[in-house]
Amino acid sequence: MKKVYWSGITALLLALVVISCEKQEVVSSEPTRYRDFVFENTVKNTVVYSDTFGLEMDIYYPENDNSINRPVIFLGHGGGFYFGSKENPSMIYLAERFAKRGYVTVAFNYQLAAGLSDILDSVKAIDLVVKSVGDARAAVRYMRKSFAEGNAYGIDPNRFFIGGNSAGAVLATHIGFFDEQDQLNPYLDSVINANGGFHGFSGNLGYSSSVSGVFNLAGGIISLNMIDANDAPIYNAHGDEDDVVPIECGDVYQVITAGTDVIDVCGSIPIDERANLEGVSSELNVLEGGHVPWLDPNTGEPNTLFGPIENDIVDFLYGRL
Repeated sequence: MKKVYWSGITALLLALVVISCEKQEVVSSEPTRYRDFVFENTVKNTVVYSDTFGLEMDIYYPENDNSINRPVIFLGHGGGFYFGSKENPSMIYLAERFAKRGYVTVAFNYQLAAGLSDILDSVKAIDLVVKSVGDARAAVRYMRKSFAEGNAYGIDPNRFFIGGNSAGAVLATHIGFFDEQDQLNPYLDSVINANGGFHGFSGNLGYSSSVSGVFNLAGGIISLNMIDANDAPIYNAHGDEDDVVPIECGDVYQVITAGTDVIDVCGSIPIDERANLEGVSSELNVLEGGHVPWLDPNTGEPNTLFGPIENDIVDFLYGRL
């Protein structure tokens, strides 16, 4: 277990060093694949991964790379299950940077609320989250299906990872922790069963949706009972004053609901505690500040806090290859 509490000054100093180095973006003479920037350019393919719902994903990979066993990183965008897409600048930023390190990266769309009122209605909100988790599972399965049908993207189906920020991180934690045998409360079970059960309705059945690791940027999980000893390792980063997805257990969207109960989720601190209790490798990085303070949602560019977090993610993934 690794716990890091960044003060504003420490984070700023570290980030300035990182940003200063990153501006050069020079490919070193002896780069280490999956840690350093090995490739200068990337290629992007857009495909429909769910015929059922017409959902798309963007698949990024290094240009002029002949490797046929590359690990895959799936990226879920933020937006509170109400807005956002795979074209979110933050997703493009992360997808391209990890593809330049040698990964295949996948930014995927998932089902969103029809209106803001839906995410403030507890019944509709839980239903939507379950649907979206089913979408994420189908996205993972699509890539394993592509491997079985000829491996067009040169991937290793045994080295899949998933991460995201905010709503995308909620999806990531559920892919990493929610197993078919988990015992949940009857209401949640009924919602899951109404949406196609564990596998969902989004397609690509017959392939596994398991992953080897998760990175959670300001996300949470509906039930800590989903976490057990068989689950994937996780890296968590979360603001200590988050009023959208609480860092502890509590109501989501507190910034706009003024205490109205929508969905209770458990954030990064209880996730880390429960994971370690169950013997699951977990790292926790608590930062000063509110919700998702790392990438500008309009430009995708990192602020002063994100440099060290990106380095943490690089180390976390590289250590599990």
